Amino acid sequence: MRKFVLITLFSVLSAGTSVTAMAAHSQPAPQAQQKAQHAPISDDMLSQFADAQQSVQKISQSAIKKLGQTQDKDVAEDIRQKANEEMVNAVKDTGLSVKDFNGIARALQSDQQLRQRLSKIQQTS
Repeated sequence: MRKFVLITLFSVLSAGTSVTAMAAHSQPAPQAQQKAQHAPISDDMLSQFADAQQSVQKISQSAIKKLGQTQDKDVAEDIRQKANEEMVNAVKDTGLSVKDFNGIARALQSDQQLRQRLSKIQQTS
């Protein structure tokens, strides 16, 4: 399970696309379904998410650059593994769990109001 979460975390961000950018282009779920999908997310959690997302993106971008410079599968796997560990630590350093980070990322895909709240938080940071 932990490996899946790490892979999910890395794969979501390894495309070089922010979670909020992905969410902005996704099809919104019906309003009733949006509220049922996730528990309330506080502004503090969104602020932590924004900080974590920024760190995770930097780590991901660095890993992608390194992956592009190697043909060795073992080296590539080491790069991915190290990046996953760094991303998990970056998320935890903000005070969020990886589960909460991924939950917020999923919620952002279907909740336009949540995306707007995150955007406001990012603008004031």
